[in-house]
Formats: sequence, structure tokens, C-alpha cells
Amino acid sequence: MITPEATPQLFRGLLQTPDGLITRVSESNGRQIRFQATFSLSDRLIECIRHQPRDIIYSERSRIARLGVQIKCPPLTPDCLDGRTAVLDLTATQVIAGYPGLDLLRDFFTAGLPVGRLVYCDADALMTSDQVLAAIEESALKLPASASISSDGSIVIAPHRVVCELKAPIGREVLGRILIKDNGREILGRHQVRRPVRALKIPAGEGVITTCSMYLNEHYVVLQSGFELGGHLPATILDPIKTRGIRIYLEIVNRTAHLLVNPLITAKIYRAPTIRPSRRRSDKGRPRYTFEEMQVLRARLDALRPATCNFLDKPVGLLSKPTEEPRFFVNGPDAPCAATMAECVVARRDFSVRSCCAHQYATARLRDAAIDEPSALV
Repeated sequence: MITPEATPQLFRGLLQTPDGLITRVSESNGRQIRFQATFSLSDRLIECIRHQPRDIIYSERSRIARLGVQIKCPPLTPDCLDGRTAVLDLTATQVIAGYPGLDLLRDFFTAGLPVGRLVYCDADALMTSDQVLAAIEESALKLPASASISSDGSIVIAPHRVVCELKAPIGREVLGRILIKDNGREILGRHQVRRPVRALKIPAGEGVITTCSMYLNEHYVVLQSGFELGGHLPATILDPIKTRGIRIYLEIVNRTAHLLVNPLITAKIYRAPTIRPSRRRSDKGRPRYTFEEMQVLRARLDALRPATCNFLDKPVGLLSKPTEEPRFFVNGPDAPCAATMAECVVARRDFSVRSCCAHQYATARLRDAAIDEPSALV
């Protein structure tokens, strides 16, 4: 069921935006990339930015950080609001050597690239030292054995003594898949290896990618970036469930003027906020669709005009009320695609936003369907 109240911004109890997208690039060279990105907001997040902007943090997309890129975000203020979006001016720089530089990466830092999310860190969910210790003793939270708990509840993590490097230089096609495909992090993981070292040394002004061990079930860990014994890139949010294992990546930079040996990372731990029960419309008395009615709908879907795309041929139907005519949406661009099947195969190998393939899914057209009541998608 599709409901107008549904929002993807509440993830395991944490209030956050979907990944923000680049909308405009103002400067792009081998030193830095300056760009504007927009983040879709829910009503609750809009109120948080208006009244609690200090509790909203930007978390860089982890796959970008694991390529040695730092994206700086200015402190949020209510001035960044533009209707139901937040518009931010961000700057990307390369801070960790051994990975593709901005000369290659800037080809992908164009309109449409996901760059990270905005997350609301509720001060009421911040855990004290007693609560952190109790969670560890109950096995609800597992931290590295070397982790220390400070009096204010924050923890200090000692990373593994390993350095993560690329097995071999990666080309433009692989880099595009890492940045754009849904499984980009897994693709990067197949190219990134861990090399043991006797001591983790970071020269002044440089950085390193390493790992730690952590198991999160119901908690969020927010890494801190301003600690003198090790500053972390802005990929700061470690989510529950997704953060489980001995290979949790950390991107650490040395912002001091001296050699840093065996860095430490500080972090704060938040409980997953309780999800308030949403108001749902009762299904009592609502008409149901019979098997015969669905068979009629199937015949109507089969009779629709062919899709304008050579690859996508699955139309969808939107049902709001049994008394109303269903609305149908087909795949492909508005005009029939003139490319041959062979040309389609070549075009779809380019995963960048500049791909000449004009494919468009029927479900993407639902954004303009003005859905104002619970509906069924067929």
C-alpha cells in the first residue's frame, strides 16, 4: 500500500533524510570540488532545523569516505531551508593518498550524485556511562575490548593496526559502479585489502583508512571528528544491524603538525528513539478486489501500448478506489527510443549521471501522480 504519510526518513527509529543529491557544481578541479546539494525533509526534520539546528549533523556517504574524500558541510541554520528541502553548499577534497584523485573523481561529482544524509541526534537519546556499561553487560551492545568509557558516556576506540589499500588501481568504469550502484560498497570491498602494520602511523596532514570491531543492535554510534588523537572524516553515523563485524571502516586524518601514532577515535552512543505509533486508517468496511477484478486489470495491463524502452516493459497500475478508473504508467522515455538493442547494451554500461541512456521507470512517475489517499500498486 502507498500512503501519503509514508516516509523513508525514519530508519530504525532514527530521524534522517534520504541521501542528498548534487544539484549544481560551482568549482571542479584537482584540488577541490565545490557544489550545492539538496536534502528532502519531513515535517519533523523541518521543525528540528528551525529550532534545534545544532542537533542536526551531516554524515558523508561511507563509500565516498572510503575513497579518501572528505566532504565539509557548514553548520546548519534555518536559512538553508527551501520549502521541504535543505540546500547546502559543500566542499570535497582528497585527504587520503593511494586512492583515485579528484582529477578522476570529479567526472562523477555531477548533478544527481548521492553524497550523504542529514541526521537528527536527539539529546534525550544520548547515553550516559552507566547506560553504556549496562548495555555492554547485557550484550545489547558490543564494543572493541580496548574501548574506554568516559564519565560523560562517550567512548574512545582504538582502531585495528591495519591499513586498508587498493589491491590495484581502479579505472573509471569500476569507480562509477562504486559511486552510483546500490551495491557500490560491496564492489569497493572487493578491491580494498587490509595490510597489517606494527604501528598505525599517520604523518602530519595525511590520513589513513583502517578498521575496528563493533556490533550494534539497537544503538547508534556517532563518531567525533575533532579529537586531537585522531580526527574522523564526516562519515560519522554507524547504524545498528548494518554495523556488525570485525571490519567496520574508519577514515582517520591527522590534523596536527606532528606524526600521529596509533590514533584513537571518540564517539557518542545514542539509543534508537522509540517510534511513535502512526495513525493509520482503518481497513474495516473498505472494499476488497476480487480475483476476477484483478484478472480484468491484468488484461488491461497486457493491452497497454509497448514501452518506449527496449529493456523495460513492466507497466504499473495505480488503484485508489474501486469506483475510479485505475491510472497506468509505462516504462521508458516520453518518446520512443531510437537506439538499437546493441546501442542500448553499450549505453547502459555507463553508470554515471551523464549516461546517454534515457531509461525511466514507471514507478518514478508516481512522484507526479498526486496520491492523496491510500492506494494499491499493481
